[in-house]
Amino acid sequence: MHATTTSREVIIVTQEFHPKRGGIATVTEEMAKAAAALGLAVEVWAPRSESPDADKSWPFAVRRLPVDSRHRSNACRT
Repeated sequence: MHATTTSREVIIVTQEFHPKRGGIATVTEEMAKAAAALGLAVEVWAPRSESPDADKSWPFAVRRLPVDSRHRSNACRT
């Protein structure tokens, strides 16, 4: 059974994205490319990046959010 929807937009929110490689960064990139190839309007929301390679040309929109992608745990603090 397929869900029917009138919206052709996809927003992918991720903790890691290009220029990071591997894991969720790579999966997010591949899923966004695949959805864009199907004709969906795709937007990836990802943490900001200081890398000059972060803003390459994509077949989808990338929105960089003003958050730090490094995980910090208060449980490890003394």
